[in-house]
Amino acid sequence: TGLIILKEWELTKKLKVIFFMGLGFYLGGEILGYVEPINKQLWTTAYVLTMGGLTMIMLAFTTVVIDIFKKDIIAKPFIAMGANPLIAFVGSSFIAKNLYLIKYSNSDGKLVSLKTWIFQNICSPVFSEINASLFHAILHLTLWLFICWWMYKKKIFIKI
Repeated sequence: TGLIILKEWELTKKLKVIFFMGLGFYLGGEILGYVEPINKQLWTTAYVLTMGGLTMIMLAFTTVVIDIFKKDIIAKPFIAMGANPLIAFVGSSFIAKNLYLIKYSNSDGKLVSLKTWIFQNICSPVFSEINASLFHAILHLTLWLFICWWMYKKKIFIKI
């Protein structure tokens, strides 16, 4: 992808090549997914092709929206998160791990982790199980987006 971007082509040609290569990689990964699992932990070939393809498609899409249609407002959350990636990564990992350590009694009197309590009492009553899991992840991401946005507005940047 980087080599395509560096070429002396028109932007639209670059985007078409990136998009269609991404589509090919994505479809190849999905087809290969019938032979081997699309598994992030193992970084299987199917996973790499699928995610790489989706990334190329998203790069083409966001470049069209931001650089061609000049709608850079969609980039603002990424800028805020990218300004403090260390805080977002370490903080979210810390919170995610510690949500298992904090225990609460559920309605049956059984001790459950705070993560389980949030999932059962906030996410599950509203959504199906798989969508509740997605909603829980979006809540977590939104929390860190607001933290990074606040830090960005206050010009607080943590660097190593």
